[in-house]
Amino acid sequence: MFSIANLYNSACSNAVNPIRIHPIIMSIILHHYKMLKERTSSFGRLDNLSKDDNNDIYDYNIDSTILKQELDKWYNFSFVLRKKNRILFEDMLRSSYKYSRAIDVRGKENSTESLFMTLIFEQYKKMKSNSNHNHYQQKLPS
Repeated sequence: MFSIANLYNSACSNAVNPIRIHPIIMSIILHHYKMLKERTSSFGRLDNLSKDDNNDIYDYNIDSTILKQELDKWYNFSFVLRKKNRILFEDMLRSSYKYSRAIDVRGKENSTESLFMTLIFEQYKKMKSNSNHNHYQQKLPS
């Protein structure tokens, strides 16, 4: 599991974060996001991983100061990524705005862990919906 972080080692070493495991965890989350994005593209699914048709944009708290401060902490991490990975990383972070109210409730002290949980949960939802979609297509008669 920790070998995945080596793919983004320069980002890990340059991320200014007092807890050393956080950049490693973010590298793993980014890698899984990237793999999920590639997998959905290869299956011909054109939907964006950060969009959810069931949620309305007005339900998001885009003025969350706690989330904005947390995302600002990760600026150095994204700055050292290659352009393709940086775009994916920023797209992945934007998806966390769906859960900004939950991050606010947890407070500033737990904002990093809350961010990780929202990103992992969003990936889980996409994997679950993709597996349901693939399962449904396999059952269709030819």
